[in-house]
Amino acid sequence: MTDPNILNFGSVTDPLHGVNARNIEPKLIWNEIAQKSYKKYNYHCAACGELPKYVEAHEIIKPIGNHKFSYLYEEPLCRFCHLAIHPGYMNIQISENNMSVEDGFNIYTRAFNLLLEAGLPVNFNLIGNFNAVFPSLLDTPDCYSNLLSSGLLLEIPILYKEYPEEYLNINDVSSEEWCTYRLIYKEKEYGPVCTKENHSKFWANNGTKKAKSILKNRVGE
Repeated sequence: MTDPNILNFGSVTDPLHGVNARNIEPKLIWNEIAQKSYKKYNYHCAACGELPKYVEAHEIIKPIGNHKFSYLYEEPLCRFCHLAIHPGYMNIQISENNMSVEDGFNIYTRAFNLLLEAGLPVNFNLIGNFNAVFPSLLDTPDCYSNLLSSGLLLEIPILYKEYPEEYLNINDVSSEEWCTYRLIYKEKEYGPVCTKENHSKFWANNGTKKAKSILKNRVGE
């Protein structure tokens, strides 16, 4: 059974970029974990139900307060649905000419429509993702106007109402607070792989590779 609401579960908060199971676990173990999630949906996308050439494992986490997030499980997503959840990665793809601006815009239009057609709200996380990629277009596209008229825009699921402070913009998190963020995975806590001041530079220069190396040498904090 598909669940478009997965699109509303935004990407991880900035301090915990790269702190995830795929970077913590050895590659072989992560591949086994991912394959289990793929088989659960018979290699279909859990959000839209389509059968793509390949699926990607999206990691679901939950805020539990005090800047801590609990790792829950993985869901298989098609590339379109996965990109809608990760605006940073979409921006990289556009900047490196691996996809067009129009393609990116269409991915978000598709995501909004999937939710609205299912009678589900489009929450602030997905709108924030769209704004991160197309900040100058937020007030102009037809899909946004349709969201406004639908009355569903900015309805926030209970999951995010309880801990809204965990989803602050990077500029709203102090350097001291940044260091207190933790992901709880298999009963161990993992903190940020870089400082707030070094965040952009870290991810612009082989960030994923560096994050894997850092987390490989950690046993939880």
